Amino acid sequence: MKKLDFLLIPRSNYFLDTIQISSIQKELNKIGHNAKVLTGPVDEESLKWILEDQHFDIIFQVNKPKSHLHKKFVNTRFISWMNNFDQIINKKDNFSENDIIYVLDKNNNNDFKKNILEFYPAVDVNKNDILLRDLSLNYNLNDFQSKDISLISNEMFLSIYDASGKILKEKLKEITNKYDKMLDCFLELKCNFKFNFFGLVNLSEELISNKRFQFLGIIKNYNLLFEIFKLSKINILSEISSFDFNTNFFRILSVQGLILIDKKTKLYKKITNLQFKENKHFICFKDVKELETILNYYLNNNEKRLEIGINARRLLLEKHTYKHRVKQMLNDLK
Repeated sequence: MKKLDFLLIPRSNYFLDTIQISSIQKELNKIGHNAKVLTGPVDEESLKWILEDQHFDIIFQVNKPKSHLHKKFVNTRFISWMNNFDQIINKKDNFSENDIIYVLDKNNNNDFKKNILEFYPAVDVNKNDILLRDLSLNYNLNDFQSKDISLISNEMFLSIYDASGKILKEKLKEITNKYDKMLDCFLELKCNFKFNFFGLVNLSEELISNKRFQFLGIIKNYNLLFEIFKLSKINILSEISSFDFNTNFFRILSVQGLILIDKKTKLYKKITNLQFKENKHFICFKDVKELETILNYYLNNNEKRLEIGINARRLLLEKHTYKHRVKQMLNDLK
């Protein structure tokens, strides 16, 4: 493939979004392509001006469809990475046969002939990271891992505030209800545990009044995310049906952390489709009784937690880094 000029546009200027797009840029530049990154999203008119001033072979946009204003740039191919196809159904005619629509969750689009492919987040693995296996040589992990269960949510300010800074009450209620439903099963447990919740949106009064739950606010430091994953015996994802653009799934596995999934969710199927296997790469439960058994076992079994974490990171390195995602992108562009 000839060397291409890419313009990469993040979903927002939130630090996790810009880190993600920079990871893609780094992998493209490593193999000789010229990838430039914007520090945040731009409106349709501004992107038109950019393309009138400078040629790019590929425009990669996160959570933004191709505009009718950009159809005239026939020598530029567009890649829009969306949550699902429904987000762009009203703008599908803006895409040419050479463009690509990436989605986190592919639904039935049999009447649409253009390229719709699943594309997932990944992780930029640092080989110098201190992993749980390294720590286990000097510490008893049950002593080192001071947090029983942790959940770091994916919500951003844009999730609950409009452009003027006004809180979106219905959206806030929707998010709170989601966590109520997700964590309700933990309220029924008899075993001892401490649940640490990190996020922008506080838990409901019912959850936060339970002494086993603690709300610890939003995390603004990227490296601190990984420290919490390592300090936690069990990590829980905030997604239910599909991956978020900034899912913590791959980040947790990158430090050999242990992930607990509700087997009844659509996310369980998504993860197993990616060749991750329960009890080998992650653990899961289907009801309160099984959850109680799992917590009693894994909160006290550091060797088994570490074994699963090592297995999961091995598969991650084999198939789910941004090097793999960029390879997929370039193959899809052929």
